[in-house]
Amino acid sequence: MAEARTTRSPIRPPQILESVNRIFGRDTILMKENGAADLWCYYWPYYRVLDVGDCVAMGEQTAMGMGVIGAIGAKLARPEKQVVCFAGDGAMQMSLSELATAAENRCGVTWIVLNNHAFGWVQYNQVLNRKPLIGTGFAVNSDFAAIAQAQGCHGIRVVEPGQVDEAVSLAKELNGKGVPVLIDAQIAAHDYYQGFIDIHVAQLEHHVELD
Repeated sequence: MAEARTTRSPIRPPQILESVNRIFGRDTILMKENGAADLWCYYWPYYRVLDVGDCVAMGEQTAMGMGVIGAIGAKLARPEKQVVCFAGDGAMQMSLSELATAAENRCGVTWIVLNNHAFGWVQYNQVLNRKPLIGTGFAVNSDFAAIAQAQGCHGIRVVEPGQVDEAVSLAKELNGKGVPVLIDAQIAAHDYYQGFIDIHVAQLEHHVELD
């Protein structure tokens, strides 16, 4: 876990995963989202599911944004559980209107937006295939924390590693009072687990067009 405990700017996903796992602890449902933001959640030991059944993974053909909405459903179905959803900024934009639904129903859930200002996975494939970066980057990105506030949730923008634990601790506290929280964490582009990178590079070397 040394990698997760090593802090550097920009913020790295392993640090955020470890922080959530440590601070939220047991009885926490991990709701996953499709896209590059989801990838770190699959790799041990950054996030360890501490109780049987407390992990909901999206299927390969599930639309982006379903994890964001699913977090609300998970909390309504299991109100005694804490619920945390990791999502990319691309997926989050697809379901932003449902933040108000969480606030209206006092669903104390936390969304962690791993914000790299892009459809990261698709853009990474464009980079590897030496294709133009068309339609994958967000020169103008949403202020997710402000949008969360406008819809009755609590929004936090995190830009430095030293802010992560404080933001996660506050999210847990507010969730316990029925307040939904969105943490907008600014991360670097294309910061992926090494095994994921190796697979894509190997495909490229064997002349396999990456989807």
